[in-house]
Amino acid sequence: MVNRNSIKSFNLIEDYRKNNNLNKTQLAEKLGVTKGYISQILNGDFDHKISKFVDLALSFDKVPIITYKDLKKCIDDDNVK
Repeated sequence: MVNRNSIKSFNLIEDYRKNNNLNKTQLAEKLGVTKGYISQILNGDFDHKISKFVDLALSFDKVPIITYKDLKKCIDDDNVK
């Protein structure tokens, strides 16, 4: 199952990349990360720290909002979808 935050991160990065006519290498340079890291995010194969998630979001002029939800409710909600 694909993590919703992974999808949001993918969309955020891909939209920014396309809107600014950047290739992956240029985007990586702008963000101060490796092209491999960008590829990992776009492939959904990453597990970054909250601090890195915040840094990435702020790079795109976005503010991540973290909320807490009851674990059982979250699992139940995921199973319904």
